Amino acid sequence: MQAALNHPIMDSYPRLLLNTFIQKKQLSFSSHIWLTMGIFALLVVLFSVYVWSEKEIDRLYEVRHQSILLTDELRQSSDDLTRMVRTYVVTKDVNYKDNYQAILDIRDGRKPRSQDYHSHYLDIVLVDGQLPISKNTKAISLLDLMRQAGFTNQEFHKLAEAKTNSDRLTATEFEAMRLIELPDTGSSHAQALAMLHDSNYHQAKADIMRPIHDVNVLVEDRTADAVQLAKITALILRSIFIALALSLAFMLYRTHQFLQMTLGGSVDKIHEHISRMGSGDFSFSTLSNFKLDNSVLGWLTNTRHRLHQMDLDRKQTEQQLLESKQRFHQMFLLHDSPMLLIEPESGMIQDANQAASNFYGYSIDHLKQMNIEAINTLPPEELAAERMRAAREQRNYFIFPHRLANGSLRTVEVHSSPMSLGGQTVLFSIIHDITDRQQAEAEIKLLAFYDPLTSLANRRLLTDRMEQTLAFARRSNELVVICMLDLDGFKQVNDQFGHKLGDQLLIEVARRLQECVRESDTASRFGGDEFALILGGFKNIDEIEQTLSRVISSLSTPYLLDNKVAHVSASLGATIFPNDVSDPDLLLRHADQSMYEAKQAGKNCYQLFNPTHHNQQQANQATLKKIEHALADGQFTLYYQPQVDCRQGKVVGVEALIRWNHPILGLLLPSEFIPLVEHQNLIVAMGEWTIQEALKQLVAWRAEGLNLSLSVNISQYHLHKHNFISRLNDLLMDYDSEIINRLGIEILETGALEDVNTVANAIQQCRNMGIHVSLDDFGTGFSSLTHLKLLPADALKIDQSFVRGMLHNPDDLAIVSGVVGLASAFQRNVVAEGVESIDHILMLMEMGCFLMQGYCISRPMPAEHVTSWVQAFHPDPLWQLPSTRRPSRGYFELLLAEVNHRHWIDRQIEKSSNMLTDFNSHSLLDEQGCHFGRWYAGDGLQEFGKENWFHSIAAVHRKIHQTAARLCEHQHGGDLTATQMDAESLFAQHDELDHLLSHVRGELAHNYNTTGIKQ
Repeated sequence: MQAALNHPIMDSYPRLLLNTFIQKKQLSFSSHIWLTMGIFALLVVLFSVYVWSEKEIDRLYEVRHQSILLTDELRQSSDDLTRMVRTYVVTKDVNYKDNYQAILDIRDGRKPRSQDYHSHYLDIVLVDGQLPISKNTKAISLLDLMRQAGFTNQEFHKLAEAKTNSDRLTATEFEAMRLIELPDTGSSHAQALAMLHDSNYHQAKADIMRPIHDVNVLVEDRTADAVQLAKITALILRSIFIALALSLAFMLYRTHQFLQMTLGGSVDKIHEHISRMGSGDFSFSTLSNFKLDNSVLGWLTNTRHRLHQMDLDRKQTEQQLLESKQRFHQMFLLHDSPMLLIEPESGMIQDANQAASNFYGYSIDHLKQMNIEAINTLPPEELAAERMRAAREQRNYFIFPHRLANGSLRTVEVHSSPMSLGGQTVLFSIIHDITDRQQAEAEIKLLAFYDPLTSLANRRLLTDRMEQTLAFARRSNELVVICMLDLDGFKQVNDQFGHKLGDQLLIEVARRLQECVRESDTASRFGGDEFALILGGFKNIDEIEQTLSRVISSLSTPYLLDNKVAHVSASLGATIFPNDVSDPDLLLRHADQSMYEAKQAGKNCYQLFNPTHHNQQQANQATLKKIEHALADGQFTLYYQPQVDCRQGKVVGVEALIRWNHPILGLLLPSEFIPLVEHQNLIVAMGEWTIQEALKQLVAWRAEGLNLSLSVNISQYHLHKHNFISRLNDLLMDYDSEIINRLGIEILETGALEDVNTVANAIQQCRNMGIHVSLDDFGTGFSSLTHLKLLPADALKIDQSFVRGMLHNPDDLAIVSGVVGLASAFQRNVVAEGVESIDHILMLMEMGCFLMQGYCISRPMPAEHVTSWVQAFHPDPLWQLPSTRRPSRGYFELLLAEVNHRHWIDRQIEKSSNMLTDFNSHSLLDEQGCHFGRWYAGDGLQEFGKENWFHSIAAVHRKIHQTAARLCEHQHGGDLTATQMDAESLFAQHDELDHLLSHVRGELAHNYNTTGIKQ
């Protein structure tokens, strides 16, 4: 109790308040109220703190319990690891090895914990070979759990010491498991047992358990001290609570007395006065036992004397309002603009002026009996949409179609606002007829984008729609046809019947063209009798030819013009995108070239653009003969590109890549000859030769002590052969299972999707033989989740085009991230091709992809160089840093900001080239309006704000935004020369920023190389 009285809280107790109560100091009423409320609030707070202090004891015991559980889990995991490795060494049962790895993965956060993980053993509770994992359980390392559990620094350091000692001991345990996996010599098994039972092992176990015991002692001591302090605090708070409760009772009594003096009487008496005054009775007298000065009752008395004068003033104001209403009505009736007064709820017209009567064609009396819905023809949903548009565009008027008495429709601007009239709220609406103005604007737009004679799109609109159609075709992988057509015999019709009928003929041709194409297609007139078409949505050539034949047939039907028959036909040239991958202007020229070929072929027909088809076919046949002879003469060889597990820092395999040692042209890459043979029987012979050479090389490497997996590429044509599996069995007949198990085949994703069931069966048979299978160039096809489920491939190889572009294109980055996620979801390995820089490697590792190949690691090499390269291989130190020590956070945020900024600049350039695009130059001056700017002001500033180089970036980034804003202004002003100069400046400034950031990232990587590992 003495300790409680000497507690610091007692020193802060409000003794001034107690002195006030004792001395009965006179306070104001508000002071009484605030003081009472303050005491009550303090009472509530103290009670809450008291309850909290009582519960704090339970919480401290709960923290102690959780802490003991976590330390016990560390001890249990160490014991479980020992039990699993010893059992595995004795029984060689791989399930114990798998359990050993599972314990490590759960403890290090690579796998989620099972349900009730503290109360079972891994080798007892397996369900169908899997741990009973809850759906909501997330993987988290044991150290992270301890870090969140509230251990002190001393306790956490001891736990980290125990964890480090346990991790160090796993090296001995892994070595013991490796020894028993060697060919059974007896001595290896004995050595493994000795390693797990000798004094060093027991000492290592003691080094694990000692810090855990120390932590348990520290937790017990800490908990006991905290509980004692909580008990003392609760005692003190109880004492203060009682004192404050007494103070509150005293203040309530004082406040009641002061309230009576302030009111000048009882509350009932005040209520009586207010009721009588509210009913208009001001004649009663006021009686009170208190002084009326400065009291509520005194104020009511004074108010009663003023009410009469206020009543006189009210009547005078009503007279003035009546006069004002009469003046408004006079102005309303005589104004030149149509005006309506509308009841907001019902929509009934309350009044209308003469101008409104003249405009709508109804009398004023008739208008007063109408609802506004009889005039405004918009349905309710479109009416609401127009109001939303007006709010979004921040305009104070609405645009509606109004029907007049004669049935005609006029487009009007309605300026409407609520107003009070005679005590009633009405909508005061002023109407302006804008029909003629809208028609003029429509005519201007028609002249700008449409042919005035046929109303078809002109060249400008055609070019814009062509870019949109081609962009959509790239995303949907559909075929687009660009057509140019010219009328055959139009000049004769024009000369014979005159220009007037010639124009009618062109109008009829335009009508027939629009009937032949879909609503999403575009028909355009280029001038004279020349037309162009953009046709999209095709899946194959047959659909295109049917459509073109329909167009030719429709245009060749005779035309009846003012009782005169005209005969014309059309010559049509077409080019198909993406078979013809060109820009819009070149596509039109190719179509125009094909149109002249159609005229030369006899007119009234169509020609598809393919000018070099015949010559190319002859050249291809000659090349195929050369390739066949080269394969027979031994001119082909295999190069090998290593595949590295960057997380473990070791070479795990190679991919075999075919090369042609041409006697004249030198070493040729696959892209220079594979496309010619990939749909020929020659590709089968080449694939079987590749498999044979790969098997021989595996035998040779085994003799040199080099144990690598080796994968070969199999074409879809080869894979779909009915005898593929039987021929593969023949090739593997002379090799043992160890060699076969190191062989893998890679299948293009696009080839696998042609016949999923056949390919899935072939993959399964390959796996049954011991051959692992990978889906190559994954992401370039159209795999659905169903396809991925049906194809039992071991690994997915991300196409190198996405990997190379991931540092520059956010879409490529999203695809790579998605493939890694799919591989993880379907429990498949994932390999990244095309790794060309340390940035690629680090970003892929951050995403969870660790198997990689590419020029950054090694270029393909001859077989004789592989052994020496593998022996000399040393992983980059930056790979081996744990994920929490690699330059992940700031480094990758900077890298992602770069990628998004490149995309932002490309988008600004694209917008500037599109005259129809509307964007605000003022928004571009906002340096935080792009992803990079937000990163610079946020995470970048927090991560690198103290670095000198960081502040030098701001000036370059500011110039980029200023240039983008100028580009916007010049583009809207129609200054094409200045726009082009701004675009070039924007690219140059971005190159400057890119160079600066590339140097910065290099410095950061170097710093982590030199200092990150030491830490």
